[in-house]
Amino acid sequence: MFLAFAVGYVFGTKTGTDNFAELVQAARAIRESEEFDDFMLAVRDHVAHSLRGVADMIEKVDIGSNAAAEGDLVDRVRQLVSRG
Repeated sequence: MFLAFAVGYVFGTKTGTDNFAELVQAARAIRESEEFDDFMLAVRDHVAHSLRGVADMIEKVDIGSNAAAEGDLVDRVRQLVSRG
């Protein structure tokens, strides 16, 4: 969000108010385009696939016989990272 604000501020200061309105209109047109929707769908699919892969790796981690730690996601992730 900070990056978007910074980019908007830089463009706004360099282009002036008239050109900034055109820039906002162009960004809105891009956001409402079918290509952008397809791009966002691809990003969501990629993130979902990556998260499923991480979840599968976490499920396979053997955390030993510590009954208190069984099911503790933090311990599983630590174990997974220590193996990496």
